[in-house]
Amino acid sequence: MKIFKANMRRTCEIERIAAEEEKNIQERRRVQMNQFANSFEMAVGDIVKTVSAASTELEAPAATLSSTAQRSQDIARDVASAADATSSNVQSVASATEELSSMR
Repeated sequence: MKIFKANMRRTCEIERIAAEEEKNIQERRRVQMNQFANSFEMAVGDIVKTVSAASTELEAPAATLSSTAQRSQDIARDVASAADATSSNVQSVASATEELSSMR
């Protein structure tokens, strides 16, 4: 009977120690996960800040490029209009020259 009681006490003690160890393992795991989550959040925050800063820096050059493209389009339209006018003038001169040569 004494052996049975002693074994029972040892079994209870082993179970208590195992439960305590499991609790400690769970606590360490929780702490590690919190640390990981905090590190991840900081890394993502840094990335977001970097992308935001780069985006802000690119805003002015993008506006300049857009403005330059608009001016280029306006100039190209003016050049096309001038080319049409020149072509029309050349045709008028050619017609006038042909008329003059046929009068002789």
